[in-house]
Amino acid sequence: MNDKKLAILGVVAVVCVAAAILVSRMGGVSQNTSLVIGPLIGGVDVDTINTIAITGEKGTQKVTLVKSENRFVVAEKENYPASTRKVNELVNQCLDIRTAELQTEDPAFHAELGLTDETAKTTVTFKDSADQTIVGLLVSESKPESQEVFVRQAADNKAYLTLQSPWISSRPLDYLETQLLQVDSKKVLEVSVTDPNQVSYTLQSNNGGDVVTLAELPAGKQLKGTTYRSVFSTLSSLNFEDVISKDKVEGVKLDHRYICKLDDSTVYTLNLGKKDEKWYLKLTVEFTDKSEVVKEKGVESEEQLKKKEAKLLARDAAEALAKKTANWLYVIPQYKAAELTKSLNELIEDIPAKPKEPADPNKPVETAVQPPKA
Repeated sequence: MNDKKLAILGVVAVVCVAAAILVSRMGGVSQNTSLVIGPLIGGVDVDTINTIAITGEKGTQKVTLVKSENRFVVAEKENYPASTRKVNELVNQCLDIRTAELQTEDPAFHAELGLTDETAKTTVTFKDSADQTIVGLLVSESKPESQEVFVRQAADNKAYLTLQSPWISSRPLDYLETQLLQVDSKKVLEVSVTDPNQVSYTLQSNNGGDVVTLAELPAGKQLKGTTYRSVFSTLSSLNFEDVISKDKVEGVKLDHRYICKLDDSTVYTLNLGKKDEKWYLKLTVEFTDKSEVVKEKGVESEEQLKKKEAKLLARDAAEALAKKTANWLYVIPQYKAAELTKSLNELIEDIPAKPKEPADPNKPVETAVQPPKA
């Protein structure tokens, strides 16, 4: 569907909603309102936004997004980098709020509509680099009897019914990119796991993960079930539940280690420890290929250029992730910590003894020869 068709459908939807509202008002609902369809906020230069302050649940929750080095950080999470995607979604949610009907211009009715600082479900304030408010908005809770939601600009007494209910989170964690790693298992060459007693094992694969083997399989043992495969590929999706400055957590011993080596020379080292039923993780990232990427004399093949480009991209990604995670500890889910800390005994089992072959019924039974009697 092209943009023109979408635009036409959007206009039709607005007209239908407007008509429905008008019909409802003609059916006996208060006539002290007027149809006003349009954006609640307009003309905001998003490049001037330096701070976004959000309060939710009637002021009991708070998020402050502050621009630092050309990207936003979450103040309530010790200035951990915010997800650019999620910040953009927040800004677009606010700018896309459209009014349907003017309810009142009298501030005496704001509290009843849920549009004061004390009664609003959510408030959002955009500020510039001088800490001056660019624009602020208030969003009410939906009314139980009608599911209607009301909005207004903080600096304007006009309160409106909105065409849609914007979902704006006031939880700091919702503005972080909580996926820490997403590793393609086909690129994993080797995984090593070490326990607090410095007992280690290594899982290897040289065919894209189709066959995974234990580097040193003890005599009389075999790999058990598929548990070893989940250990090998556990970094295919690693999310965290919280993030804390590494200097703010005391008494946690990071005495488990998980090392994952990729075929592009990226190495992830995860040091883990448990405290108060929480698993903490410290991530270190290294790109082990230190050779320079240089342009050869003459014409290089497309394959050679692609290899060099892939190396540069992998190196840059490793360096960026190393910088981002250097000063942080991550709280990870219990089930994921269990995969990262599996002991060798959990991966292997005894090779079952071969069953005895059944006796051949057609074979004559040998009897012992009795010595002659004296």
